[in-house]
Amino acid sequence: MTAPHFPWSVHPDFDGLSSLGKYGDFLKEIDTRTGQILDTIDNGGIENSTLIIFTADNGGAYEPWFERKYDHDMNYGRSGQKRHILEGGLRVPFIAKWQGNIEPGSVADTPISLVDMLATFSSLTNQPYRNEFAEDSYDISGLFLGNKEVKRGPIINQSTSADALSITVDEYKLIPNGIGKTGLRKPGKDDPEGMLFNLTVDSLERENIYEDRPEIVNNLENLLEEYVERGYSTPKKSGY
Repeated sequence: MTAPHFPWSVHPDFDGLSSLGKYGDFLKEIDTRTGQILDTIDNGGIENSTLIIFTADNGGAYEPWFERKYDHDMNYGRSGQKRHILEGGLRVPFIAKWQGNIEPGSVADTPISLVDMLATFSSLTNQPYRNEFAEDSYDISGLFLGNKEVKRGPIINQSTSADALSITVDEYKLIPNGIGKTGLRKPGKDDPEGMLFNLTVDSLERENIYEDRPEIVNNLENLLEEYVERGYSTPKKSGY
């Protein structure tokens, strides 16, 4: 589904059903359409052989007037939004259903990336892919099969400019070039050169600890440079 992307073009059956204007109406339509897909899978008897993933490609894109009018924070207080390297532009819900494999109501808190889906689907379907593809894709299929100890490698993200990169390893996320709470800007005279956050204790990225942890900054900068030069972050490329 392209919903709830702009333009908010709601089917007439859902027009005016919510208290959040066209956007809320669109969300109600998404709920209904998703339910229809799930019902079709169940009625077709293919629920045991169908992995269903409900997620988004980026954080919400909003206008200040929308938040003020409806008192609705799309990105749960996180800094940034769509197109930004901060968590408001990157962190999204990820819901999966696979009857007979994923325990209903179970939760995994392992950080993953949507680029992992190629390596994961390749593994689940035993379909190899060529080495030049999916350079940052990790196989996290174990999470769908009940193994909550699965851990991927560093997560690399990029926003709208080539140098707007971040690297996340365990609890630390480094943005080496630029600062800002929305789009990145060049540091001022008294600003740190980049941003470092401990996402375990500061998931909203409120406290920049770049200047407090120079050893972590240095390690993550070197690791990111290595991946950029090598062209991929996975330890061993899969496929053929």
